[in-house]
Amino acid sequence: MRKSACLLLMGCLAGTAAGQEELISYRRDAQISTGFSYQVFELGDRNFLTQVAFPTSVMIPLQSWLQVSVLNTPAWTRWEDRGRKHTLSGVSDTWIQANAVLLQERLLVHAGVGIPTGSTRLDSMQFALTKTLSQNFLRMALPVYGQRFCVSAGAITAFNLAEHSVLGIGVQHIRKAAYHPVRFVQNLQGGGRYILERQYDPGDETSIHAGIDHQAGDNTKFMLDCMATLYQRDLLDGGDTYASGGRIMIDAGVFHRIRDQYLYGHVVYRQKGKNEILQGLKLEEETLNTNQSQLEIDVVYKMIQLTNGSILLLGDSRSYGENELGSGKVTLYGGGVGANLQFGDDGEILFRMKFLAGSRESLDVRYNVRGFEVVMNIRAGL
Repeated sequence: MRKSACLLLMGCLAGTAAGQEELISYRRDAQISTGFSYQVFELGDRNFLTQVAFPTSVMIPLQSWLQVSVLNTPAWTRWEDRGRKHTLSGVSDTWIQANAVLLQERLLVHAGVGIPTGSTRLDSMQFALTKTLSQNFLRMALPVYGQRFCVSAGAITAFNLAEHSVLGIGVQHIRKAAYHPVRFVQNLQGGGRYILERQYDPGDETSIHAGIDHQAGDNTKFMLDCMATLYQRDLLDGGDTYASGGRIMIDAGVFHRIRDQYLYGHVVYRQKGKNEILQGLKLEEETLNTNQSQLEIDVVYKMIQLTNGSILLLGDSRSYGENELGSGKVTLYGGGVGANLQFGDDGEILFRMKFLAGSRESLDVRYNVRGFEVVMNIRAGL
């Protein structure tokens, strides 16, 4: 459950060909975004995971340089494992964030707070469900319902390297408070119950970003971003219990336009270092790295131009290598179709549908994996 429920909305760095316009893209009109996602995965023999989510956000500009966003994702999730069905539903933690653009629109400063409106103190089966739900290769719309109170802060600055290139550098920090993720209840003989709740304090996260956007002519753009993240130690009832290895992420993309069509390719590579686990009375680095490399590739091809939008062809590849123990390999390939439709002066409907198939390995056993995803999002000005 390392994936944070605290969502960071870092502004996108956008280069300009002339180098005279703003370097950080920044929306100045109020906007609401809502919609739904339906995801279902078959993870092996009689093992199914289904989620319906309704991500919703509202962005309100307070000044020409200051805006506030509020986000929440209600969701219903069901996990069926060999005939046993377990469900979890409700809202997520609510994230409130302020973004300020300063220094002639070359510096973006953000600060946010995660309000603990999501579910914690789960029972043992709900807790097992969330461990399945939060696996990265699934890319669920809501991987974690609640992690209690958290605070984030960060900044991005951008400047021209050359006439057609922009460099961005950023830093962010997430401070997470302690909470009780699970509540074990056992009925005792003769009446009464035994209840176990342990306080878990996830380690803070600090990330450093660097990225370059390069406009290679009128129709082609290249993007490269790198991020390094360090994690502090997790605590259980006030004592050290786990320390996640540092993570490196490389994110590369290319956009190429051909008349009314375009091709966009996006590649993400992630790798984490060795974890530290509790051995006796202290944390020690694991002998073999239990983390695996993660490679994800997404392709979007705009194939048809409509009067008020476009039809898209989608490609998706997710390849997770074996860890040093020789397990954990995941391979998924898929694709689908999508559409972007505009309505009114400032409205847009986004639709995506994908099918995926592949395999995963767990404890030296290979399981077939199949998935289906439908996403629709509606954005409108207020």
